[in-house]
Amino acid sequence: MLAPEATSWIGRGRRTAWLVARRWAHIANTRAEMPGLVVSETTEPEILGDRLRVSWVARQEGEQIYTGTDFVEFAEDGRISRLTMFYDAVPA
Repeated sequence: MLAPEATSWIGRGRRTAWLVARRWAHIANTRAEMPGLVVSETTEPEILGDRLRVSWVARQEGEQIYTGTDFVEFAEDGRISRLTMFYDAVPA
């Protein structure tokens, strides 16, 4: 099931909806392991052809833990063929 924050993306196409579902599943698993972790996008997802880019921040108890940018490439069937994550800032 998609998180309420993700449902507004469904109309943007199958690729985006599938990505959102997978991404929220990953976030849910991370939240179970790191209680209080909140991951928020810092940019609107940008889609160009079969690629997507989005930047985000992760906070725990109000403190910034990580920031990063995800780059996603999609196969012809809409599934993710490659995910590259760059962490811009990590804990020292």
